[in-house]
Amino acid sequence: MGIIQSFYLPFLLFLLALNMDLSAQNTSKAYNYEGKWVEDIVVEKGRTIYNLTKTYQITEAELLQLNPELKDGLKSGMKLRVPSLQKQPGQKTDSVQSKTPDLKGAIKHTVKTKETIYGIARMYGVEIEDLYALNPHINEGLSVGMVVTVYPKPSSRPPSKEQLQVADTLPAETKADKPVRKKCSVLADKERGRTLKISLMLPFFISSGEDFNARSRIGLDFLAGARMAADSLKAQGYSMNIHVFDTQNDSNSTGSILNSPDFATSDLIIGPLYSQAFLEVADKARKLNIPAVSPFSQSEALIEGFPNVAKVTPSDEVQMKELAEKLKLNFPNAKFTLIKTDSPKDKYLTESFLQSWNASDKPSKPALNQISFNEFRSDQSSLDNTKENIVLMLSNEEVKLIELTNKLEKLTYKYRLRLAGLQSWNLLDNVDMDLLNKLRFTYASYLWQNFNSTSSLGFQRQFLNEYKGEPTYYAYQGFDVTYFFCKFIADYGKDAFHCLPSLEDDCGLNVCYRFESDNEKNGYENKGIRLVELNNFQELGIDGNK
Repeated sequence: MGIIQSFYLPFLLFLLALNMDLSAQNTSKAYNYEGKWVEDIVVEKGRTIYNLTKTYQITEAELLQLNPELKDGLKSGMKLRVPSLQKQPGQKTDSVQSKTPDLKGAIKHTVKTKETIYGIARMYGVEIEDLYALNPHINEGLSVGMVVTVYPKPSSRPPSKEQLQVADTLPAETKADKPVRKKCSVLADKERGRTLKISLMLPFFISSGEDFNARSRIGLDFLAGARMAADSLKAQGYSMNIHVFDTQNDSNSTGSILNSPDFATSDLIIGPLYSQAFLEVADKARKLNIPAVSPFSQSEALIEGFPNVAKVTPSDEVQMKELAEKLKLNFPNAKFTLIKTDSPKDKYLTESFLQSWNASDKPSKPALNQISFNEFRSDQSSLDNTKENIVLMLSNEEVKLIELTNKLEKLTYKYRLRLAGLQSWNLLDNVDMDLLNKLRFTYASYLWQNFNSTSSLGFQRQFLNEYKGEPTYYAYQGFDVTYFFCKFIADYGKDAFHCLPSLEDDCGLNVCYRFESDNEKNGYENKGIRLVELNNFQELGIDGNK
């Protein structure tokens, strides 16, 4: 693994502390401080030194010079001076900075008809929340012609509309019937003992003469988990050589990798992490008959026409479909109430859920009452005191969720209540986990982290021993994906992706697996989604999988 390994140890501890929350309260207008135009902000919960320097395009030393009190550490509620993003005296109107800094390498995306925030994030391989943080104006919804700032710079321009949007809008009922699962046999011991050549394609954003890039933590943490998976497999008698390619999130770099002899002779390719670069790799891998795995991207375009590809992260449509189906299956006698919000970014999830709910071929299904957030806030006539009431809201709007949980908590004396929603609620800073626990918060998830299991505790101890820090989500994902697919290829062969649907449902440290394909021309999407509830502050499977 060469040079990449030498970077890893000094970076990991730093990476674990990073937080990408870009919010802060602006408390004053610009003023001159020691010859520099600054303004005051109040530090909000979740802020870090790093994302302050990122937001205001300032070095840590410069920030400390403006705020000597930072030598004692950054605290929530602290008042700080930062470079002004407002118009300065004598500044021309056309050079005034906006509240979104002019980030080096950022792309300005012009919104087209029927585009969504979710779709734009997928196109460029960036986080949805980063788009909202960098573009406050999109909170009120997108409109044609609106300009959205995308950062960091993606590997290249996004795929065509045909590649990334058709799959997202194709109604479920028009897709081909699922093929019959093929039975596959494990290879003979001699073949299973062969040495596999594994290519890991990860973005490290490392180049000489540049400051450390925080996004390096994704590739580095994934690599750490992958190395631990390889060690675990070798202890079981498997043999493999792992070649690590630094994609640098750059299309030119990816192009040079595709012509590498090490790439062409791979038994398995894991990565790249971003959609456009992965499509280029998948196309080349298909011609070379090499299986390829996408660990993070949700886009269904990655498997369309690529029977050699497996996609680990289910699309939002799949997750909402599974939520609808599993709720109907596990609570056939419940009274369901779906609370709809006005936010355009929530409609995508709600419509996906309803499409699956209404597409049921069963003669009877639970009734689903739909009501607006404001209507439910003022009255609870949709609830039934003779049945269990399952209240759903498919939104990440923290303020609305807090208001909803507070209202439901006051109704628990009268009704049997269960709140269903999104797994991401577990990560919201200001949501009362006591209330979510009391309301038996229920959601669909392909992730399954039981931190107290023997295997997970062993992984944590080993990671701490080797890297002097706690494993992140990316480290867990690196271990799970590498372990599952390397073992699969060793056991069944590199031409055996068609065997994926025949495997028993399984969960690793972090991910559950159940692969399906719509037809033989396409690749395989992970649909290993479980219905989970928060019970006594533990996440428990309630659909037959504990």
